[in-house]
This record gives sequence, C-alpha cells and structure tokens, in this order.
Amino acid sequence: MNRFELVNNNDDIGVTIVENMFINHFMPMARGDYVKVYLYGLKCTQNSIEDMPSNRKIANTLGMSEADVVKAFRYWHEKQVITFMHTDKRNYVIQYKNISTMIFTPEKFKKNGSYSETIEYNAKKQNLFEDLSQEFEAPMDEGGLGRPISHQEMEMFSDWMEEYSFSAETVKLIVNTCLVKRKIKQRKYWNAIAMDFHSKGIKTFDEAAMEFNKSDKRYQEYQQIFKYLGLNTRGSFITKPEEALVDKWLDEYKLSMEQILKACDETISTNRPSFKYVDKIIYNMYINTDKDTKPKQDKYTKIQNNTKKETIQSDLDYEYYSEEDIERMMSGE
Repeated sequence: MNRFELVNNNDDIGVTIVENMFINHFMPMARGDYVKVYLYGLKCTQNSIEDMPSNRKIANTLGMSEADVVKAFRYWHEKQVITFMHTDKRNYVIQYKNISTMIFTPEKFKKNGSYSETIEYNAKKQNLFEDLSQEFEAPMDEGGLGRPISHQEMEMFSDWMEEYSFSAETVKLIVNTCLVKRKIKQRKYWNAIAMDFHSKGIKTFDEAAMEFNKSDKRYQEYQQIFKYLGLNTRGSFITKPEEALVDKWLDEYKLSMEQILKACDETISTNRPSFKYVDKIIYNMYINTDKDTKPKQDKYTKIQNNTKKETIQSDLDYEYYSEEDIERMMSGE
C-alpha cells in the first residue's frame, strides 16, 4: 500500500484552506480571539507539524491567556464545527469538521439540523447589525451617533441574544428606544435595560414593547427629578439605586411630584444635590412626623421662609449628614 505525505520544511509558505461557509456564517458572529484560535488550529490540521502545539503554546503565540484558548475551543465545540475532547488534564484531541459536508450531505442533515439553524440565526444577527449600523451612523442631530457600530457593541448585542435569548427584534427595540427616543448614548445604560428585561423573563419584541410602554410614564418622572436637580449635566444618567429611591417616594410614600420637587429645592441650594440627600429631606418632611404636632414639613417651611436663620455652608459633604443632623437643622436648632 502506498503512503502519501506532504513535505513542507517551511511553515510560512504553506497554505491553509478555510471554508467559505465558516467565513460567511460563523466567523462574523464570533469574538476576534475565538476566530484566531480556530484558524490557528485549522492550520495545524492541514500542515505537517511534528510537534503539535499545547494550549499554552497557542496562547503565547496568539497573545492570549491559556484559559481563553480553552474557552475558544469550547465555543467552537458548542457551534459544532469542531469536537473538543480531553486526553488528560491539560491536553485535548481537537477534530475539525467539514462544515459544508455536515450541512449538505442528506443522510447527515437530520442529525445535524442545528447547523442549518445556526446559519439562519447568524443571518438574523448579521441583518440586525446592518440595521443598527445605519442608526449609529446617522448624524447626531437625527438621533444617531455619527459613527459606525463598534466591535464591542456587536459583542454586547450578540451576548444579549445568546445569554438572554432575546430576539433580534428585541435587541433593536432596546437600542432604538434608548438611543432615539430617550437620547441615551451610553452602552452601560442599554446593558442595564437588557439585564432588567432578562431578570423579568422578557424575551420577545411584544414583551419588550409592553414593558417600555408601561415604564414610559415612570421614566419621564425619573427624568423630571433628575433634570430638576441638575444632574443631567454630569454627563451620566440616572442609576438603578436612584430609580429605586424615586419608586419609594412615589409608590411607598405616595408623594406627589410637587412634594418631591419641594424637597429637591432644598438640596439644590447646597450646590451639591443628590438623591440620597433628597431621600433624607423627604423622610423628615413627610414621613417622620410627631403624633401630637403638625408634620415636620410645616416646621421646615417656616425655616425656609426665615431668612435670618443661619444657612448651611454649601461646601459641606451633605451626603454624610445623619438623620439627627437634618432633624436639628429643620427644627432651627
């Protein structure tokens, strides 16, 4: 029996064949480091290499951690384009599959229907990224960002679909609502919305749209207080703990917006307003009342109108006032 060998003494002049199916449908959705690992391993399968590289050597060659190399191989194993099996604690057998054969060979099609599903899923992702790219590249005065979509943003949206099981339409709705409707351009805020939806079991477009409709009025209330305090100039957005305080004032304390803004007026005078300080003022004005006297907000109003009272220095760190300090200030002591 004949034995055939490819002799190549210079690895640099060798050739590695990459399937178009991989390039078109699997590569665009993967992290860049994962693609590097896949291609490096593919080169090892197609060229004469006497000493196959360990994960540590691959990591050193590609400028990655060994743990990330293993994560990359596991990722491709989950995508079913390779098999990844342990031989011992640090070594593996990695088999690369012919993707086209797995998809188009009739007798294997039923067993590997997930390949077809993966391609369809990746196509939806690609269409999503193309749609979002148009929104991102729109001029800023038209609600866009005036720049292309970044790789980090594509990874974040991809993670939402994979980890939270969001549909592409749900991802687009979140981004569109935050970017165009609410004029919020920070990725952290978008991700906070996605995490909140995930915690509530929201996945579909209809569920997300219903949640946005339900939260629109409350969002406007958040923004009204946020802007009233002048915090919108800090280049940030209202945080989840701050939203929780507003929820408490409106839902638990049953306060009107007028009452809340009245408390806000006093924090504004310090030149360093904060939600924590407003919360303490509200507690003493409306909640912590004496049984046999009028509510303490009446006392507070008298103080507010008494211009002869000693004012609080604006450079004090009001966030560290105790409740006793605030009560004493409100009583005029």
